[in-house]
Amino acid sequence: MSATLEAAVVGAGQAGLGVSRELAARGVDHVVLERGRVGETWRSQRWDSFVLNTPVWMNRLPGSPEADGDAARFPTGWEFVQDLERYARSHGLPVVENVEVLAVEQRAGTYLVKTSADTYRARSLIVAAGIQNIPRIPVVARFLSGAIDQLHTAMYRRPEALKPGGVLVVGSGQSGCQIAEELVEAGRRVYLATSRVGRLPRRYRGRDTLAWRCDMGFYDQTAESLDTSEPLWAPIPIATGVRGGHTLSLQQFARDGALLFGHLDAVSGTRLRFAADLADNVRFGDEFAAKTRSMIDEYILQKRIDAPPAEEDPVEAPEARLGVDPSRELNLRAAGVRTVIWATGFGGEFGWLPTAMRDRAGVPAQTDGIGHAPGLYVLGFPWISKRKSGIIYGIEEDARRIAAHLTRKATFPTPAQV
Repeated sequence: MSATLEAAVVGAGQAGLGVSRELAARGVDHVVLERGRVGETWRSQRWDSFVLNTPVWMNRLPGSPEADGDAARFPTGWEFVQDLERYARSHGLPVVENVEVLAVEQRAGTYLVKTSADTYRARSLIVAAGIQNIPRIPVVARFLSGAIDQLHTAMYRRPEALKPGGVLVVGSGQSGCQIAEELVEAGRRVYLATSRVGRLPRRYRGRDTLAWRCDMGFYDQTAESLDTSEPLWAPIPIATGVRGGHTLSLQQFARDGALLFGHLDAVSGTRLRFAADLADNVRFGDEFAAKTRSMIDEYILQKRIDAPPAEEDPVEAPEARLGVDPSRELNLRAAGVRTVIWATGFGGEFGWLPTAMRDRAGVPAQTDGIGHAPGLYVLGFPWISKRKSGIIYGIEEDARRIAAHLTRKATFPTPAQV
């Protein structure tokens, strides 16, 4: 066991590296523990053609140079991993790779962090491991015939790696829609079980929609400021950065030849049953997009911005066939479907934290990133302080605030004690 550190950071993704840089800038002795390599989730749980949905200027970490706020370049997953590696090297961050945190204990005002390699003692513990790294697969998956290959999006890599034949994608959030689009473009017969997810026009009135949202203060909203009608944990609306970014819509999938259903209800061998909510899911996405455009229009009017007029996007054009639900049943064998891809999201796993440090949902108990246990901090989770806390764009602000709080609480040795 090494000497007592001021802080141990769990996770070397964007959150862990961002707060590490802020700690280093303040002279805080710490270590960053990573179960794999830097940016492991981006490295091992994304498909080959994966591209971030946020433009490069929204992916800035503490201490990184400013980027053009209107630049529409979207980095690939591999490019972002390389950016994280360069960031760690350039700031000399104390990252220890390939060590899994097994358990944490509180003892005598310090944290004992037991890993697969060593045990670390630290006065503070910063959880930056994220809640988007453990694949979630619904219970109905166990009732699927063994003759059908099934995999989570975390394991999907490319169309050619799948068995020949049709593919059912379950879930129409960001990952599900992006993978479905790739499969359609590869000439696969695609079946898509949809879900209730909003969608964003990629560009509107001359700018990327995310740029408008940033200027409008959308990502600076707090949970307390939200309208009660907006669910706090709603799925991120669908968008893509592929080919410089473009709009995704369920109606375009239908025009491109995909067969759409409502959400998956039941599975029995190769027979599947879907809910009668396809039309509702399409309508929800359309209404979300319309509301987004309306908010931008209102902002432009209030600020008297000289912006181009609204433009039409053919991807958003209505598709009559989606006005009613299709057959609610599908026989995978008869349809030639040999693969099911579960685009059903991720969760986090915090069993290594003492139960007393976790809330009823099983995640670290905290308020504004300050843990309810003394010396505990949380970073990189949605709604830590604002809407942007769960995305790369929000890391800088939260990392600086948490590092400043930790520094004020820390008792550093005097020169005579060193």
